[in-house]
Amino acid sequence: RMDSACYFYAGTSSVLSKGGVDMKYEISSECVACGRCFQNCPVGSIYPARDQYQIDPEKCVGCGKCASLCPLSAISEKKT
Repeated sequence: RMDSACYFYAGTSSVLSKGGVDMKYEISSECVACGRCFQNCPVGSIYPARDQYQIDPEKCVGCGKCASLCPLSAISEKKT
């Protein structure tokens, strides 16, 4: 992503926008639990919850892989 930079510190990473706001991801109610995000999250921050998946904001490093794989575009950036 051209508008953000990935910073590594203390063994974790965070994606920061130009304004310095942490960018994380969230899954909307449009999720149909196909499992693509869950199977491909590099840090295991996605977990099943009822009839859709959820993202653990403490584990999410903001890489955006989940959003790029979602066939319904049910995953988007969330400012934290």
